[in-house]
Amino acid sequence: MSDVATPLTLAELSRDYQLPESFLRALGLSDGPDGVRTPFLDASGKPQATLRRTSLTEPFATGWPAGQRQLPWGLWCLPRAKQRGQLFIVFSEPDAWVLWRHALPALALPDPTCLESEYLTGNVSVVIHRIPSDRGNQLVERVRVRLVQLDHGGRVCDLRLLNGHASLADLYRAAPQDFNARLMEALHDARPLQIRPASQAAPAGMMLDYEKRWPSRLYLQPSSVCGPLHPGAASLSPEPELTTPAPAWDERAWLQSQTPEKLLFYLGHERGDAMRFLQSELSTGPKSAQSLLHAARARGMSPRTVRRAKKLMAVKSQRRGLSSGAAQWVWSLSGD
Repeated sequence: MSDVATPLTLAELSRDYQLPESFLRALGLSDGPDGVRTPFLDASGKPQATLRRTSLTEPFATGWPAGQRQLPWGLWCLPRAKQRGQLFIVFSEPDAWVLWRHALPALALPDPTCLESEYLTGNVSVVIHRIPSDRGNQLVERVRVRLVQLDHGGRVCDLRLLNGHASLADLYRAAPQDFNARLMEALHDARPLQIRPASQAAPAGMMLDYEKRWPSRLYLQPSSVCGPLHPGAASLSPEPELTTPAPAWDERAWLQSQTPEKLLFYLGHERGDAMRFLQSELSTGPKSAQSLLHAARARGMSPRTVRRAKKLMAVKSQRRGLSSGAAQWVWSLSGD
């Protein structure tokens, strides 16, 4: 009888993590003579190095080219992070696989020092998964310090999973069909991390109780809306055997049905704050567009951001005459 261990196969990886083999192949993974070959993809989705995975439990594939600085896994999904205004930070490839499968942009960091400012374009909201261990606590603190060094201006929160799950991959394996709901439950209790001095905080009333609670909802878009997360890899969308086919989704109707607090993860903090501003200003009645834009500019909001928030909220715009004979544009909430 031979004592030589058989190499890890893609089929074994698929069974253990309950991720379809077709999904893993879409990421470029394949069987090799000494384990599962794992390509490192750059920001454009092109392979830059081929590593190997020999164990089901190792957080990252091994074999990074000698002398080269390690980079985060998932650079190719940064355009989606900028689009959503949201980025997950995890510390293992399997956790990133699970998020990518649900069309959620995530970076898997081999080391917190590999995080760079260009990955955070647009001051995206950052969600850091905290592994329940001393090492996990150290990793979160190192990422927080790194974000301070990078002068990141977006929101940051600390995600702790419920029911004792150590990783997002474990949460998914426990009940794949319930992953979205369980993730939203965890995000409901996520804790904000302070990365800016109090003197640099946003004006009072514009942080949505930032110090008290992270915004209470993360909207997980159906894959039929998101499209494939990975460039050119249509099979990254959730497959029928694991999810219920999503009904046709009317983005504008959904946005209009939500409160600004619930939209922050989906829209990013700039548009979320602009929507809260318009809701607050127009709740007392119609106001001139000129006065609203002037007040928004004084709070650091650009006219373009405010107009985009206006469109998403379906704020009405009417041209009204003045007693002087001139006319002005007046904005009002839909019910006014």
